[in-house]
Amino acid sequence: MPTPLGLALLFAESFVVYSLLRYPDEKSTKKLAQRVDLQKHEVNPLLTLLARKWSLNAAFRVTWVLTASIIAAADTFLGITISPGIPAVAFFFGTVHILAAASNIQLDYRTKNTSREEIDAETYRFARSLSALDWKGRWTLLLERYAFTFLVTIISLAAIFLYLLSSAIDPTSEFSNVGAVMSNASSVEIGAILLFFPSIFLGTIAWSRRLTKFYRSGKLVGPTGPGGQYIEIPVSIAEEALNIAKSKQASTIRLQLNATPSTP
Repeated sequence: MPTPLGLALLFAESFVVYSLLRYPDEKSTKKLAQRVDLQKHEVNPLLTLLARKWSLNAAFRVTWVLTASIIAAADTFLGITISPGIPAVAFFFGTVHILAAASNIQLDYRTKNTSREEIDAETYRFARSLSALDWKGRWTLLLERYAFTFLVTIISLAAIFLYLLSSAIDPTSEFSNVGAVMSNASSVEIGAILLFFPSIFLGTIAWSRRLTKFYRSGKLVGPTGPGGQYIEIPVSIAEEALNIAKSKQASTIRLQLNATPSTP
C-alpha cells in the first residue's frame, strides 16, 4: 500500500514530466500565433475559448494547470510507471504534445514566407467551399483534404479495437483462434504505422540529396526560366500607371492582382 508521501511524490513526478513534455507544443503554438489567427486554425476548442475570453498566455496557463493536475491524479490513482520517475499517463499524453509540437514546427516552416493576409485568404476560400456544400459534400472535402490523417485514424482505431477485443476473448474458448488472429492483425497494423514514418524520413533524406544534385548540375529551372509564372498587362494600363506615377512623383508602381470586386 503506497504511503501518502509516496502518492504525493508520484503526483509531483507526473505533473513535472507532463509539463516538460508539453512545453515544446506550447512554445511552437505561440510562435504560430504570431502569424495565424488561432481562432481559425487551432483545433483545441478549450484553448480557443479561453484565449477569446482572456488571452493566449492565460489560456495556456489554465489548460496547463488543469490538464497536468488531471493527468497527475490519474497517474497517482493507477500507479503505472514506465520506470521509476516516469509515470505512464504523463509520458503518454506528453508524447502527444511532442508530436503536436513537431507538426507546429513543420507548419511554421511551410508558412514562414506566407503573409498573414495570404493565410487568411486561403482560410476564407476553404470556409466558403465548406459553406457551399451539404453534409455529404463537406465530408468528402474533408476526406480529400485530410486523406492521410483520416486513413491513419482508421488504421489506429482498428488496431486498438482488434487488440482490446482479442484480449477479451478467453484463450481456452472455442474462439481462441479468432482472438489470436485479431491480436496478430492489430500488431501488424501498429507495426505498419510505426515503420511508415521512418520510411518517409529516410525517403526524404534521399529525395533531398537528389534535389541538391539536380540543382548543382543545373537540371532545376529557376522561377525566371522556362516554366516560370508570368502575367500580361495591357500596354494602355501600363502607360496609365506610369503617367499616374510620374504625376505623383512616385518611385514605384503597385499593381493589385486578384482583387475582390466591391459590390454596390
